[in-house]
Amino acid sequence: MAHAMRGFALANPGLAAASFRSLDVTTSEWEVSGKALARTVVEVFTSCGIHGDKAISGALILRSLA
Repeated sequence: MAHAMRGFALANPGLAAASFRSLDVTTSEWEVSGKALARTVVEVFTSCGIHGDKAISGALILRSLA
């Protein structure tokens, strides 16, 4: 997951900055997109046996590293 996020950030710096930022939900589109991205990341952690708050913390850690 870290490699994928870093690769995305290197290939698309502007889009990555927008995607990885803490959401200031001002529109329904941002809210829907942000939740979809978070759900995908949490599903990857869940598939590795990391659940709940630990998965969310892992996603935040990876986001900060990317």
